[in-house]
Amino acid sequence: MNRLFPAPLLSVSLFGLWLLLNLSLSPGNLLLAAAFGVLAPLLMAPLRPQHAHVRRPLVIARLIGRVGLDVIRSNLLVARGVLCAGKQPPRSAFVHIP
Repeated sequence: MNRLFPAPLLSVSLFGLWLLLNLSLSPGNLLLAAAFGVLAPLLMAPLRPQHAHVRRPLVIARLIGRVGLDVIRSNLLVARGVLCAGKQPPRSAFVHIP
């Protein structure tokens, strides 16, 4: 079963998406949706990445937290620059990193 459906959720999703995009439940569309749902994951199976093994999950959590804080901080700085600029438009500049 795993050989025929390497990604069963992807197969079901492709089947449903095909029918949703065509808005027709004719026998031809059902056959095309089934063929697309079965063949596309089979043909793309060699392209799927191998499963990753997480060795240090705390490092990943710390990285996600740091990136999240940087995004929030930069969004607040941009919002402050736009809202507090008054009649002057905000100045943009390139950042020079030595």
